[in-house]
Amino acid sequence: MNSHSVIEPHLLEESVSIGVANAVLKFEPCVLHVQCRSLESARSMHLAAIESGFRNSGLTIGKRGKVVLAVRSTHGLEVPLTNADCELLVDSAYLRYVSIKANERMAENLKRVERLHSAIRELLEISSKSSSK
Repeated sequence: MNSHSVIEPHLLEESVSIGVANAVLKFEPCVLHVQCRSLESARSMHLAAIESGFRNSGLTIGKRGKVVLAVRSTHGLEVPLTNADCELLVDSAYLRYVSIKANERMAENLKRVERLHSAIRELLEISSKSSSK
């Protein structure tokens, strides 16, 4: 089973009950790489990312001066559910619990993305106003 939306606990339970080897519930938060025009704009974007909740974000400056902002977070989740023999490693209550946790992390991820979007929009408006003067 592969999904990019919230998961219903009973669907998770159904998907691992069909004998899948090494099943893992995995949630990966948003990752975004932005090539910036200047170190100054990268710093502004980096601050916006940090303030939006993407605490693991950082800047990379290449040999030729290319500045890249990596927007990352640390609230991923990876939980093994079955082993190589297709045996379920956890009970139904834990499957419900971990699916709820994954859904909460997805909701938090979306909130962070929305905050970042708003912050970038504000930066672009400020930049546009200052360049038109």
